Amino acid sequence: MEILISKNQEEKTVGQILRGDLQLSSKIISFLKKKPDGILLNGVHATVRNKVMYNDLLCINYKDEDEPFDKSRIEPTDLPFAIVYQDEDILLVNKPAGMPTHPSHDHQRDTLANGLAHMCKVVGSPFVFRPVNRLDKDTSGLVLVAKNKLAAYRLSEAMKKGEIHKSYVAVLCGTVTEQTGELMDFMRRAPDSKMLREICQENDEGAMMAFTKYKKIVSNDMFSLVVAAPITGRTHQLRLQFAGYGHPLVGDTLYGYPYEHIGRQALHAFRLSFPHPITQKRLQFSVPLPKDLSTLCQKLFGCDDFSF
Repeated sequence: MEILISKNQEEKTVGQILRGDLQLSSKIISFLKKKPDGILLNGVHATVRNKVMYNDLLCINYKDEDEPFDKSRIEPTDLPFAIVYQDEDILLVNKPAGMPTHPSHDHQRDTLANGLAHMCKVVGSPFVFRPVNRLDKDTSGLVLVAKNKLAAYRLSEAMKKGEIHKSYVAVLCGTVTEQTGELMDFMRRAPDSKMLREICQENDEGAMMAFTKYKKIVSNDMFSLVVAAPITGRTHQLRLQFAGYGHPLVGDTLYGYPYEHIGRQALHAFRLSFPHPITQKRLQFSVPLPKDLSTLCQKLFGCDDFSF
């Protein structure tokens, strides 16, 4: 990042520029201070105490250092996934159903993190997995990944401020009567379970508020197609809330029941809108329904080409 010092910034210290003008966290500034080329003022290494003058060029290098891949705990694996967009700071991936986002005890080599590690290894770039949002293994769709510490920090702050907007397509059991609606519940991890979540009371231990808005696209006597926007980002939020509403997701074996025409929950993260972490320009991306969900919609509603 290059900053040409303006008249208003003259006589400020580098630290004041970093903390005030750029709003960098103490952790990011500490990272920059440790890099030989982390902070350069007119091409020369600078400290946070250096003062800047009008027309000085302040360069900030927040990119990850190169390091051998054998130091990474994530094993590179050649896996199929589509890259929707990428630049120096972010990567947007269309994750297929059946692929976990990150490694766990039962999934060491078949996750999106493994696939991205392989992609970076092929091109010889450093790899640190920094997902901004996560999807369940059997939920398909858009996953945003930060490529460096600064992008990760700013996108995390944007998430906390509600500036990252996510939209999902979901096929529900039963007829949703309202054209639009809101779901507000408290949920928590179910006792004695590492995976299951449950609806609870506000004052229950571990309770967290979950808020979702939804819009009905089409329905019939047995099924409904909705677009859901989780305002909060709780684990299993949409799956649990719609099940509690009496409309579990088709194919969801945790909170509903299997369905022979699709082998996973019918849930797809199709749209994502967010401010770019460096330019602050708002970006929006969308991806089409995957084949299994498109085929399901054709079977249930006689159409797979909907306006979302």
